[in-house]
Amino acid sequence: MKLDSMHHVTVAARILADQHGAAKDRLAQAGPRFWRALIDVDSWPRDLAEKARQICSRFMEKGTIEWTVNAMDPHTAAERVEELAKSVASLLADIKLAAREGGLALQPRPCRMKR
Repeated sequence: MKLDSMHHVTVAARILADQHGAAKDRLAQAGPRFWRALIDVDSWPRDLAEKARQICSRFMEKGTIEWTVNAMDPHTAAERVEELAKSVASLLADIKLAAREGGLALQPRPCRMKR
């Protein structure tokens, strides 16, 4: 798993857990960050990859993240934020545990030289 992936999961978890802002706005911000984490999902341990894909399907229930968010009323969005906040936090905890126990190697970000 790339360190970038863990970073994107962390940012998505923070956005969802933040109590400021409308639920639809938080979904619209967290969804793309979470989706970016899945770029290398095929290299993740199977159980973590499956959990991440299930979470992603909740962000993209109506096709794209944008369409899904736009189709929600504020009450549904608030419920989805609560659900996804728990799910993403749980995934992040599982990733950290797997990394600590040695079952997951976190690859550093590639070095990007400035010219």
